[in-house]
Amino acid sequence: MLYNNYVADLSGFINRHPGSRELITRNLGCNVSLVLEGYSSTATIHHRHSNTAFEILRNSIIGKMVENYQI
Repeated sequence: MLYNNYVADLSGFINRHPGSRELITRNLGCNVSLVLEGYSSTATIHHRHSNTAFEILRNSIIGKMVENYQI
């Protein structure tokens, strides 16, 4: 999952998500920045996630997307 250009691995949290495992699996590989802030037009429930949710997300960061990266 992407959040503000950071890549997060939520595999350790997916089964504990209060909204359901399906909400996370539906967004795998997606940028969830707007969803977490409560602004997504495609979300079925609109709410800003808790500070705890953002802490879990920060602890799950495994990398950062870099624009125009070339090998």
